[in-house]
Amino acid sequence: MFKILTLLIVSLCTINLFSQEIQLTNWEAYTSMYNVNSLNQDGNKIYAATSGGVYFADLSTDEIKQFTNVTGLSRIDAKYIIHQKESDKVFVGYNDGVFDIYKNGEWNAIYDIYNAGFVKANINSILPYGDKLYIAGGFGLVVFDHKDNVTIEDVKRFGDMNVGTEARTIKIHDNKIWVATSSGVVYADLDNSIANREDWKSIIPAETFQNSDILDIEWVNDSLYATSGDHIYSWNGENLQSVFEYSTKDIFGLDSKNGKLYFYRERDIRDYPNDVRLANVVDPINDIQFDENSDDVYLGTKSGLKIAKQDTILTIEPNSPLSNGIAYIHVTKDGSLWIGTGNFTGNGVMSFRNGLWDYYNRSTNPEFEANSVVNVNELKNGTITASTYGGGLYLIPPGDDTTIENINASNSPLIGTGGSGNFVITGDVFEDDLGNMWIVNWGNSGTGPLFVIRTPSGSYETLFNCAGSSRRVLYKTAIDFNGTKWVSSAGTDVTFSGTEVAVGLAYYNEMRTLSDKSDDICGMFTTNNSDINSNNSQALAFDKQGTLWIGSISGVNRVINPTAVMNNGTPIFVNIRSLANLNVREIVIDALDNKWIATASGLIVVDPDGENVLHTITMDNSPLPTNNLMALAYDENSGKMYIGTDKGLYSVQTNAVKPIAEYNLKVYPQPFDTKKNRLMTIEGLTENSDLRIVTVNGELVRSLKVNSRKTTWDGKNERGEDASPGVYLLYAVSSTTESTQVVKFAIVNK
Repeated sequence: MFKILTLLIVSLCTINLFSQEIQLTNWEAYTSMYNVNSLNQDGNKIYAATSGGVYFADLSTDEIKQFTNVTGLSRIDAKYIIHQKESDKVFVGYNDGVFDIYKNGEWNAIYDIYNAGFVKANINSILPYGDKLYIAGGFGLVVFDHKDNVTIEDVKRFGDMNVGTEARTIKIHDNKIWVATSSGVVYADLDNSIANREDWKSIIPAETFQNSDILDIEWVNDSLYATSGDHIYSWNGENLQSVFEYSTKDIFGLDSKNGKLYFYRERDIRDYPNDVRLANVVDPINDIQFDENSDDVYLGTKSGLKIAKQDTILTIEPNSPLSNGIAYIHVTKDGSLWIGTGNFTGNGVMSFRNGLWDYYNRSTNPEFEANSVVNVNELKNGTITASTYGGGLYLIPPGDDTTIENINASNSPLIGTGGSGNFVITGDVFEDDLGNMWIVNWGNSGTGPLFVIRTPSGSYETLFNCAGSSRRVLYKTAIDFNGTKWVSSAGTDVTFSGTEVAVGLAYYNEMRTLSDKSDDICGMFTTNNSDINSNNSQALAFDKQGTLWIGSISGVNRVINPTAVMNNGTPIFVNIRSLANLNVREIVIDALDNKWIATASGLIVVDPDGENVLHTITMDNSPLPTNNLMALAYDENSGKMYIGTDKGLYSVQTNAVKPIAEYNLKVYPQPFDTKKNRLMTIEGLTENSDLRIVTVNGELVRSLKVNSRKTTWDGKNERGEDASPGVYLLYAVSSTTESTQVVKFAIVNK
């Protein structure tokens, strides 16, 4: 329906790790804007506050502008939004007391409430009135001058009500301010100082057994209505009198139009007093607003912004992920993203290709019975494999073919979680060089295979854990230089739920003969027979030296000689002390052989040996909205690192890019102005490059060793001094390919 104007990319901040020439630039946010917490329609524009940020939809041009904490917002989980026509400002409130103001294309964050130290700082609603903002929340009421950006008054106590009474919604009527609170309705004369508690009058239900926790209020002509969720009250000038009742708290909020009161429930809108349904939607409703000039009703729901037009429901869809749940990220050969949304959010598979998001789940594909996708991989022909919690394995073909194949207990040797049944959980899926597709078959009880393998002919083979066919709480794999498959055991932490116990680290080498089991090598390492730090390991990766890195709920091990198992030996497990006691969710290896480690407390980068922590990336020094990281993926061809959190997906550009086969040197900016540009970028490098920057007279200025496709130079010589203006030569020599190239560039100092 809408043409998407996506505003996601910005160079928000740069983190330079000078010791290892690691640079992070161009953060991007891919957060879901489908859960609309609040909306405000003003003419042809709709303003939406969502769990992933804010967007403005222009109904006249079909354009959507999206904003996240990378593109101007101070936060992403927006609670309330409103546009003031007179000032043409947009106000956005959050659960921690911060609110943002948008004017003339710029966002300005206000921290007055956040910094005040309130026990409950959540903002529930904002009402602009002239140059003032009336802000209601867990702290009471705050009055803010948005012209001069200064707090004028705050009301911590309304009359005789207790301190800490929460303010919900605000109305201005008859030169008075009316507030729905957790202890009734309060009002005060706008001509007085509302900071004086004595000027506030309270209204509570007439019957003492009725609930005084008022969720919303609405004026209809000169009649005041309020709701506590199970009642609708009318003010009789003294008390709130119950005029409508549900046996349960089914009423979420109130609205009015043309002198008539309406209320909305979880999935419908009804009129008062007839209780007649006006609109019905499938998805839970968070907010509604009636169009002043038509019969349309705008609905903010948990699955998007809807417009109810008589018997038709239209959806406004921003170009964003369907879910902020990120269980697993896979980067395909062409740089596309495929994401499993996990067992807890259960929204199937999401893809990001050519700048557009797409989805595969029960709603879009009927054959997709299980939405709990816990792992995503890619086969050599471009088929995407989606491993599920309970539905077996789905194969999504490349191109325009929409026929999805399901491999489960009824059509393969896959075994249910308890050793039988149709509830099949699959882990990692990969393809060997013979074209066999390997499937890890997870189970928490009963016997079953460790691997189910489908051959190119379509037949199946099974391989069992030789440490015990019932020990199959195994999930993620990594393959070493000898073709040995290492499989980690995932217990109760991130991927799955229940009471199952992790069993350790298994390994299996079929010696390239699936049907002949006599020469197979297999076994298992646990805390009882090795120095592995935990039986619950959620991350496995082999680095460029053949070392196996294991991330667990207790830190990181590296196995320096995994090939020892080929001779019935025991590998050496080294515990990385600098990463001890961390809850590790994922490990990826970049083009420089650095290790990027996603944990429950942030992203940690360590050097190739793991001896030095190069950087810790958290919400304090990056746009990440949380330190609770769930997944990690790396595109070696672009250098992008994708970071999955429990609040959405983010990416950052690194300078660790896979080297190319032959030199294609480019240096920029040209000329390199050391007064304006802090770094000069050098691109088009091949593997193991020795770089020498020299003057035209052959004098060495700086030498660099690089194993990435790109690097930077800070314009300084070997002594740390600024290089003089002039013409320079860059010599590049690869110790691996023995190829060379020379380029000329200039330095200016304006």
